[in-house]
Amino acid sequence: MGIKLFLVGLAPFAAMVSLECLEVGLNTLNKAATSKGTSSFVLVVYGNALGSLILLPIAFFLNCSFPSSTRST
Repeated sequence: MGIKLFLVGLAPFAAMVSLECLEVGLNTLNKAATSKGTSSFVLVVYGNALGSLILLPIAFFLNCSFPSSTRST
């Protein structure tokens, strides 16, 4: 029981460290792309497109349905 509680407490720290590593990697890629002449606007468009491609299927598979209307017929 103690090890499970320790691992649950460790999860936020592990998530924070992994996100910081990803941020460093993305900043490195951004610097490399801009130094080769890629426009910052192009990187913003690519970032938004990637975010859309990741989030739209998640919303589809979670089946987030809107509440039905409550009017009586």
